Amino acid sequence: MLRLIALIVAAPSLLGAAPVLDRNLDHYAILGIRQVRLKNFTMEPPGCHVGLDCVRPSNTSPCGVMRSKNAKFAAPSQVVADQLCGTESFYEVFRNVAGNCTPDCSMIGHPGPKADCSTAFVPPLIGDVDADGKPSCSADCEIDLGDIAARCGVALPFPACNPSREILAKANEDCSAADLAPAIAAAPDVIYVGGFLVLPALRQDELAEELKRARAAGTRVVFDVVAPVGRALSLDDIAGVLPEIDYFVPNDDEAAALTGEGDPRRQAECLLGLGAGTVVVTMGERGLVAVSRDETIELPAPGVDFVEPSGAGDAFAAGLVSGLLEGWSLRRCLEFASVIGASACTKLGCTAGLFTRAEADAFLENQQCLSRR
Repeated sequence: MLRLIALIVAAPSLLGAAPVLDRNLDHYAILGIRQVRLKNFTMEPPGCHVGLDCVRPSNTSPCGVMRSKNAKFAAPSQVVADQLCGTESFYEVFRNVAGNCTPDCSMIGHPGPKADCSTAFVPPLIGDVDADGKPSCSADCEIDLGDIAARCGVALPFPACNPSREILAKANEDCSAADLAPAIAAAPDVIYVGGFLVLPALRQDELAEELKRARAAGTRVVFDVVAPVGRALSLDDIAGVLPEIDYFVPNDDEAAALTGEGDPRRQAECLLGLGAGTVVVTMGERGLVAVSRDETIELPAPGVDFVEPSGAGDAFAAGLVSGLLEGWSLRRCLEFASVIGASACTKLGCTAGLFTRAEADAFLENQQCLSRR
């Protein structure tokens, strides 16, 4: 039986229970005071909450409004604002004021009792922390700075505000080996680690220990790297983790940077010699070469109408993982992965051209028929 990582959520339609607002502010990744704006934002599991403290005093006031465009919130993340104007997908939504841009039920995974599947709540989120009898944000959107200072653990007065100063949080800076622990505890059939070497907090020694623990429980590890811009690579960058990798999937440029070898087969053999179970070197339009201790496989690239290659590597890895979960042979896994990877190249963007399972199967069957003629 395949063991998959799953988060099971009981639907309120079955349990009859509305979502319960989490008022523990330590569980909030973002807690705005007057306004919050999010764009192209993703909150992944295990998921923190995003909230807005103030209420909207009038229909013309921007205070109390959270705007999110192309934002995704996975379970168990809650989104909390007096008025929410947002698109994409949400888990639980708490809001009081209706609006024509409020997420509809098709966007909310765990619906609440209101017609738009949201749940009302009592603002503000920040309590009277300094115990002066004033709310942290009044009905007129007046802020009690004492509550904010007390909550943040700082003293008044605040330093002068510079609204033109940007605060940037670089993607993936906090991803570490410890983030794998919940997945490893579930003992899945396969764990995929992507983007190694561009995740600064993902230390090789710590990652090797986590993967060793996973493999001891029977989990297979699929692994790829991304070569950082402007930094030379060597085998030392991955030698410590390679013995804990069942399927290492670099492209030929990445493999060349790591090994110093120009020939893809020699690249794969070098990486295999350092302990990887199977090495698959992808070569774009030239196909792939895969080397294990039992066999060497070379496959041409599937013939598709090429547009651009964004997302092809990730799509290839997804196809490989799917094949492993199906229990296929290495060759069949690679044929399927090649077709999924190639399909990503047929339209602009990373996912617009991806084949469904049925489309991939039909493509493979057609290719086999052509080869038999």
